[in-house]
Amino acid sequence: MSFGAYLRAWARHGAGLTRIRSAPLPEDGRQPRAEAVEHLQQVMASARAAGTIGGEQHVGDDLAACVSAFRLFFGEHGSGTIDETFKDPALVPILLQPSGNSAAQLALAARESAEWRRMHTTNPDLATTVAARLSPTERVALQYWTGKLFGLPRGPGAAQDPYRTGADTIPW
Repeated sequence: MSFGAYLRAWARHGAGLTRIRSAPLPEDGRQPRAEAVEHLQQVMASARAAGTIGGEQHVGDDLAACVSAFRLFFGEHGSGTIDETFKDPALVPILLQPSGNSAAQLALAARESAEWRRMHTTNPDLATTVAARLSPTERVALQYWTGKLFGLPRGPGAAQDPYRTGADTIPW
């Protein structure tokens, strides 16, 4: 997973990604990104506490960091129901794979891509348009490198999502 792939994904989709903040908020007041990050951190912390995985970076850590970074920049705008995808118990074995496991990263990205395409088909908006255009390979690069660049604390007693403010505004 080259950093060049990360930069190419931003170059190809950056303009669309920056407009996500103008996408609609969830109508029911939910916070899908915040709920997804909280769930992912709980899954990873539980696995570490049980000794199933160590403290190194895993796919679930990369995903939590990526969703958290998206929440920092875009709030809950355009988040749809993505938390439901990330809360699927069938994803746990993938989330617990080491960060460098490209097959696990790609399996997660393919699942997420399919969910965004489904959301775009049923309720198209700016965010689903952008998200549906990201290929699984581009999604892997974004998640992997966002995990490396914006990684959240891991392990027992680690702080929760530092960007979670409970409000739908960027915290600065």
